[in-house]
Amino acid sequence: MPDFGFNSVAAFWIAFSAAPLTFFPMWAQKGFLFLPFQFITYVPAMVYTGQYSLGGITLTIPAVVGFQALYVLILYGVSEILYRRGIKRFAGVGV
Repeated sequence: MPDFGFNSVAAFWIAFSAAPLTFFPMWAQKGFLFLPFQFITYVPAMVYTGQYSLGGITLTIPAVVGFQALYVLILYGVSEILYRRGIKRFAGVGV
C-alpha cells in the first residue's frame, strides 16, 4: 500500500511534478533554472514539444540537453567526492 504521508507529498512537490514549472511565479521560475529538479518532468516534456522557455529565458533544445549533461557531470563529481570521504571514514567490524 502506498504511503501518502507528509514525506511523500513533500517529495512530490519538491520534485515539481505536481504542476508545470510555468504555473509558478516568475521569480520562482528563475530560481528553478539553477535547480536540477526541472530535468525530471519539465525538460523532457519541453524537448518533446521542441521548445524550452522558463523564467523568461528561451534556450534551444541542444543547449538544454547540454545543460542537463553538465548537471549530470557536476552531480557525479559531488557524489564521488562524498563517496571517497565516506570510505575513508568507514570502519567496518567483522567485514
